[in-house]
Amino acid sequence: ALEGLNDAENLGAISRAARAFGIDGLLIDPTCTDPYSRRTVRVSMGEVLFLPIVRISEPEWPGVLHTLEAAGFETWAMTPEPSAIDLWGTPVPERLAVLLGAEGPGLAEQTLIASGRRVRIPIRPEVDSLNVGHAAAVTFAAIGRPMFSAQT
Repeated sequence: ALEGLNDAENLGAISRAARAFGIDGLLIDPTCTDPYSRRTVRVSMGEVLFLPIVRISEPEWPGVLHTLEAAGFETWAMTPEPSAIDLWGTPVPERLAVLLGAEGPGLAEQTLIASGRRVRIPIRPEVDSLNVGHAAAVTFAAIGRPMFSAQT
């Protein structure tokens, strides 16, 4: 689930990573850029066209996270907060919704509160953060690992 992503290149990169690592679809909030803009399609190498995308309307965001949890999904808010749990040490649930926010502001406080867990990608302390497209790719690879491990 994506919140506030207004950069077509980031959305394209996230879409391509989602397809590469077996993510089933994307939920986008009302403020996200057009997932089918020419720039998004180009950066995704066309992969965005094969990915189910649902735009959530204003009154339903972030309340839709409670709907996901009621349907059996665990929700992870990806954040660089030091107090968040480590991605590498977190067991991947069978049903998972990963929440990613725009670069700079990240996820809104109300979204962080509505999420089930706050999860971080451990990086070197002298590096502030990752680009949201890179963070998505790392996260998707980590959660898709059991699927790819079973293929070998």
